[in-house]
Amino acid sequence: MFVEGCGAYCESFNVPISFDLANGAAITLNDLFSRSTMAELNTRIRKDIRGQIDTFVDAHKSQTPEQIKEEKGEVFNYAEFYASCATYTDGLYYIDKFSLQKDHLAFLNGRCSNHASRALDELGDFTTKIPTAELQNRLTPYGQYLTGAKSTTQVSPAPGIDGKVMYGTLGKSMRIVLKVDCKYGDFFEGAYFYQKFGAPIELTGKCDTADNQHYELKTSAAEQAQEKITLELKDGVYQGVWESNGKTLPVRFE
Repeated sequence: MFVEGCGAYCESFNVPISFDLANGAAITLNDLFSRSTMAELNTRIRKDIRGQIDTFVDAHKSQTPEQIKEEKGEVFNYAEFYASCATYTDGLYYIDKFSLQKDHLAFLNGRCSNHASRALDELGDFTTKIPTAELQNRLTPYGQYLTGAKSTTQVSPAPGIDGKVMYGTLGKSMRIVLKVDCKYGDFFEGAYFYQKFGAPIELTGKCDTADNQHYELKTSAAEQAQEKITLELKDGVYQGVWESNGKTLPVRFE
C-alpha cells in the first residue's frame, strides 16, 4: 500500500499488507509464529540491518575527510551518521512491516536519516529477506498451511486480537471497531471506535495472555470516565463486558 504521512514534512512510503486469499483476512506475524520466535526474528533483522551499515561504513574508511567533503559538499563522518541506527532493542520494532512472498518473508525498515538529512543517506530503506524453508519448523500450523510447508488442507489461524481489525457490538446494537497491536513490549497500544462517530478511544492492556483466551483493555486512568473492556473467548468469539462509572454493557466481537 502506497501512503503519505505528514509531520513537519510530508513523505510517501510503502506499507506491505498480506492477505489470506481464502477469506480476505489480513495476515499478521502472530498468525505465523509464536511470540518467542517473533522476538528471535526481530533480533535477527536488527543485526542484519546493523551488519549492512557496518559493511557500508567500513567500505568508506579509506576515504580521507577531504575526499568525503568534496563528494558530499560538507564535512561528513559516516560512522557518526549511522552510529545510532538499528541500536534500539526494546519491543518488536524491526518486524513491524513484513510481506509474505511465495518462498520468503520480506521485512521492511525505514532509513536511518530524518527528512532534513536524507540527502546524505546513501543506504535508504532496508529489506531483510528470510526464506520460509529456514522457518518451516517454527511456523504455526496456519503458517505452514499458508506457505505450503506441510499440509494443503485449509487451517484457520489461532485466536487472538493482536493486529486484527475486529468488528463488534456494544450493548444491544451499537456497532464498534477494535484495533490493538502488541509491538513495543508486553502491552497493547490501540483503540476502539464507534462506527457512528469514528473518533478513536485509546486502550492499553497486557498482551502476553495465556492462549489468547482472556483480555483486559482499559482507557487511561487520567480519563474523566475510565473505561474497561473484559473479553473472554467463547465458542470462537470474543465476548464480555464493557464497564465505566459503574455502568456495564455486554460487548461482543465477531
